[in-house]
Amino acid sequence: MMAAYISPALTTIELPIEVMTRKAIEKAIELINQQSNAISHQYKGKLIQRESVTPLHSTSNWLSLYRLLH
Repeated sequence: MMAAYISPALTTIELPIEVMTRKAIEKAIELINQQSNAISHQYKGKLIQRESVTPLHSTSNWLSLYRLLH
């Protein structure tokens, strides 16, 4: 993933793309065949925290840096 090589490393969300794609194709076929039902799907993503997020306890560090730069 490219986000791992950018500085600061970007926080991303990993999603089950293959499962989501398969379900979307199945839904499209149902719609074409007029067999669609109103079922909702929910997918869980995984948060991958990297350097682009700051822990709450370090907020004062960001404020100090901001004040120094302005």
